[in-house]
Order: sequence, then C-alpha cells, then structure tokens
Amino acid sequence: MGKGSKKQHGLLENLRKRISPAIEGLGYELYDLEELLSEGKRILRVSIDQEQGIQIDDCIRVDQLMQSLLEDKDPVEGAYILEVSSPGIFRALKDRRHFQRYSGERISIRLKQKTDGMRQTVGMLKGALEEGILFVPEKNPEEELLIAYEKISKARLEPELN
Repeated sequence: MGKGSKKQHGLLENLRKRISPAIEGLGYELYDLEELLSEGKRILRVSIDQEQGIQIDDCIRVDQLMQSLLEDKDPVEGAYILEVSSPGIFRALKDRRHFQRYSGERISIRLKQKTDGMRQTVGMLKGALEEGILFVPEKNPEEELLIAYEKISKARLEPELN
C-alpha cells in the first residue's frame, strides 16, 4: 500500500467516524464512504441505507447534513464533488458487517488470485465468519468454500431479476 493510499484511508476513516453518528441521528446507516477520481474530478461518495430503502428525499436530507458538517470543519483538502446515494440492489459488500447482513443471498465475487479453479463466480453467501465467508458456487452447489476476506477483490449482491 502506497503512502497516498494510507493517507486516503486515514482521511476516510476519520471522516467516517465524524459523519456516521450525524447520519444515524437522521435515521440512516452510513453504508459506505469512498473517494473516487472521475474525469479528473474528486468525488466523495456517501452511500446511505435504511430498512425501508432510500428515496431521493433521503439523499437530499443527508446531502444537506454533509454540506453543513463539511463547512464547519472541512477535513477534505481541495475541491471535490459530494455525492449521496443508495448502495443499490447490486450493492458492494466490503466488510464483514456487509457479508453478515446478506448471508443467505446470491452474490458475485472476484478473487485476487485464482483459487479452487475460480477467479470470478456467482453463488450463495452462506455466512460470514471471523476469518472469511462461507460460499457455495452455483457451478458446484455441493461444495461449500471458506474464502478469506483478504482474498476477495470485489463482492456484490447479485439478485436474480425476473
């Protein structure tokens, strides 16, 4: 991990600790926080969630909260675009808490290296343990694999759409 990555990670963690209680105070969960670069512009993406789903009015409320929080004491140096959204139905699964919540759901995973003959696959998330996830690939449904979190490059929900 390069020096810039650690700095970015530290910034996001500090920002997460600062904004999460305020977002929870409005009745939402801070699902994810990312800093992205798109067409030369920095984007601070805040994904929020709640049990009954997220509507545009919810995003507006959190956007206004974020604007006032960031105006008070702006922890993000330089220009950026603030984006508040729902994680969507194909939401990314990034930490153990996400995997625990969606245990029993169909997911898509991409591994950092080929493991057990697979690199990218779809299957059932059976559970989330301390050391990794329990995963049953659709191509081999009688096999339950334990995949360590650090081996997962990307994971997201992969609901079957009718």
